[in-house]
Amino acid sequence: MIDPVTALGLAGNIVEFIDFFCKVLHDTKSLYGSRTGASAENDVIEAISVDLINLNNALAAPSEPGAIPDSIRSLASNCKGVAEEILEILNKIKVHGDHGKWKTFVQALRSVWKKEQIEELVKRMEKLRNETQYGLQLMLSEGQSEIQMMLASLVAENKRLKLDGMQQLEGLVKGVHDAISQLQAETKRRNETARDEPKAVQRLSSGDATEMTPSSPSWEDMKGLSNDIFSLAEEVRSSASDNMLLNSLWFDYIKHRQATVESAHEETFRWVLDPSSPTKFDDWVRSQTGIYWIMGKAGSGKSTLMKFLLNHTKTAESLKSWAGTKELVTASFFFWNSGSSMQKSQEGLFRSLLYEILSQCPDLTRTVCASKAKTFRPFVREVEPWSREELWHAIEQLKEQSGVRAKFCFFIDGLDEYDGDPDHIVSVLESLRSWPDIKLCISSRPYNEFIDAFGRSSDPQLTLEDLTREDIRIYVRNTLEENLRFRALKARDDRSQDLVHEIVEKARGVFLWVILVVRSLLAGLRNADRIYDLQKRLQEFPETLEKYFGHMITSVEPVYREQTAQAFEFALETERPLSLMMYSFLDEEDLDAVAAAPFNPLTTEEISSRQDDMRRRLNGRCKGLLEVVSSEVVNLFGPSTYTYRFHAPKVEFHHRTVRDFLHTKDMQNMLVEHLKAGFEPKLRFCKALLAQLKALDYSVLKDTNWLPNDLLEDLTHYASKLEYESHVPQSNLLDEVGRCVSKQAGLFKWKRGGLDFLEFLAQRRLHLYITEILTTRITLTQSDKSILLGSVLESPATKYFAASYDLKMIDILLQHGARPNDKYKDSTVWGNFLQSSVKGRFGPTDDDNLPVIESLLSHGANLQQRIVTGQKTLARKMTGRAADLHVRQDVQVDVAQSAQKILLDLLGEEKTSEVLKKARKNQKSIPSSLQWWSGRSLLAFMQRLKR
Repeated sequence: MIDPVTALGLAGNIVEFIDFFCKVLHDTKSLYGSRTGASAENDVIEAISVDLINLNNALAAPSEPGAIPDSIRSLASNCKGVAEEILEILNKIKVHGDHGKWKTFVQALRSVWKKEQIEELVKRMEKLRNETQYGLQLMLSEGQSEIQMMLASLVAENKRLKLDGMQQLEGLVKGVHDAISQLQAETKRRNETARDEPKAVQRLSSGDATEMTPSSPSWEDMKGLSNDIFSLAEEVRSSASDNMLLNSLWFDYIKHRQATVESAHEETFRWVLDPSSPTKFDDWVRSQTGIYWIMGKAGSGKSTLMKFLLNHTKTAESLKSWAGTKELVTASFFFWNSGSSMQKSQEGLFRSLLYEILSQCPDLTRTVCASKAKTFRPFVREVEPWSREELWHAIEQLKEQSGVRAKFCFFIDGLDEYDGDPDHIVSVLESLRSWPDIKLCISSRPYNEFIDAFGRSSDPQLTLEDLTREDIRIYVRNTLEENLRFRALKARDDRSQDLVHEIVEKARGVFLWVILVVRSLLAGLRNADRIYDLQKRLQEFPETLEKYFGHMITSVEPVYREQTAQAFEFALETERPLSLMMYSFLDEEDLDAVAAAPFNPLTTEEISSRQDDMRRRLNGRCKGLLEVVSSEVVNLFGPSTYTYRFHAPKVEFHHRTVRDFLHTKDMQNMLVEHLKAGFEPKLRFCKALLAQLKALDYSVLKDTNWLPNDLLEDLTHYASKLEYESHVPQSNLLDEVGRCVSKQAGLFKWKRGGLDFLEFLAQRRLHLYITEILTTRITLTQSDKSILLGSVLESPATKYFAASYDLKMIDILLQHGARPNDKYKDSTVWGNFLQSSVKGRFGPTDDDNLPVIESLLSHGANLQQRIVTGQKTLARKMTGRAADLHVRQDVQVDVAQSAQKILLDLLGEEKTSEVLKKARKNQKSIPSSLQWWSGRSLLAFMQRLKR
């Protein structure tokens, strides 16, 4: 893959070399100052040598194949050849000594070179200059080069992420284009006016340097081009790093919950921003810090109020008044227990806050995420997944900015929907509250943990259901009066006001119940109900949300009740909302046959047809308790793309209270009554996902593997859960999946076919299937088994698993012959593991992870192996401005240590001794067929520790 930063940096060095050498040939004294005497001329020769050596070093192309365009690599090589040739000549001039006085370097050349040789050198430089102009034009020409496409993609990504650098980047690209065009026009003009270029070359070779050649551009133009290229390269590196950071923080549905929360009805909630309100919210926003807690019972409208406050212009104005001369930074997060793991976890909270903050203040990236940013190599390698510890460290770095340059306000909704110990999220908020110049507006149900932390009488707070009586009246009156039939009834029957009053009294502050009641009344009005009929509807309407949900479910037609129960079980079983397409495949009459069928790509029209049918079925069977909502995937792919059409519409519970209700014992019993024996949602998930993998039109997807990869992640996750619960490997299913994805191996970026697929499964904890493969199914080579072990030890974060070690899979692979000392990547399996350990990537020194080290040692991990654990810097002179574009400017030398030294540094002597004893003990239980190593090094190390 081409690295634009490296390519542009090298291109800049080429232009700088040509610029430098032209100046040396043209007017040496203006470049190095006026000096007299032989010693001064020797100094100039030495200065030229030093500069040329630095430039020559800067012309070295990277060894990675494909990192730069071949044309630039060839130019660099040719320039390097010239530089090395001149360096030889400079040495000869130094040795020759008797070169007398000279005004130009060309005159010095005449002491060791013939006239013809000098003429040939001038012509070569002229050719290099022309080739450089052409090569740069080709490299940056619109639509013709990979670099140009990458730059266009970077500009588009800046626009999507709303980064400020978009216009600057576009301007720099245009500036380089204009500079190249200007040089070419100047060259063409000079060529057209030149009558005797050979004579000009002869004059230069004779020492007359009044001009280089008729076709040469001015030095200022060359220097300007060099500066433009370096500026572009620096901006590309900076923008790409910012993009990498923000994209590494972004996750699916990052703002989905907030977007789908019902907006406040017009004229409601205005009281909260009134300075005279007893809630004192306006005073808190304008002048206070700390936490303001909005509490309320289920369905009272907490999330709607939070959305109202977050988006209201008056809130923004008050916050700006509070911020004063400092920068105001606002961010928000809405927990959603029915959503993905990121929507209900601390990791999701931290990533969302950091994403918003750094989108607004990209200049904070180097400060807040300094340690993470050091690992970034845009266009070269992906960002390592964030750990919770890294995210919290970055959040804490913001504290240094709080009170100095910025004031922060965070809106965090739905603490009760956090999928963890409430005390843990309280601890996080208490820590944030301690910052200077920060305020947090939070909301939750009145759980004891939150009451203890935020409910003291002195704490700013409000209880929502106690304050929305008038809002409910306004909502009911306005919504009903928008209906023509109701207005007509109201004109002739005064009892309409009694209807509004009765709803307000029965609501008890539960806005969701009110919305459902009004929806029922509007349905009655469509049927020409009278006031009497509407009052009867209200009297018969269930008094609580739970009773309403039960009523809706029992009202489903008997013919649909099995499908209704299935739909609810699917929604309860999944850890994140399923797509509407997923439901359409789950609803197949013979799902087994569909999953076993060959590839059958769906067109966008067929996708829309399936979705429309499924939307109608869900409406009829689930009575609005499950809803179809749009998806944030539009931000990534756009609403017209195949991926969006296939994946975007999601099915979610109407409200969290629906999910809570369906989890009750009575409802679970009722659902089971309507399901056939042996119904297994996870197995149907797997089959439906396999069917979808076969239904994708891969010719439309081209190089975009997000959708099939997402489906494969879901499938293997549910297959793993099935294995765990049934204790049976899902062999037939996964074999068919393997055959399916092998036909699209290029899209998944798999180069080794079946082994890549096994790596994927091993990293996703398909223990029984991998065991079956190793024992009875496929003959893997020794190297293959060790590759599987190395990939599992890398413990990558997946869609469903945080980065962590899977000891069970590690032991399975070791027991079946994988060897820690076999080659893996640039080291060995063992060496690669220790390299990650030194970086502290997954906390391998935690007690829970020590068994991993014990297992590897007991299976012969080499304690004497020298392992590269880092690099040290050796100072050197700069070798061209391209070096400025990378993090390290000096020579980097690998630092290697023995494995035993690394263990001692990581664990300390006491813990290392304990690990070694267990490893030594475990060796005795390993079958002799696997004891291919000598245990002497382990024993010797233990004895050394005792001494």
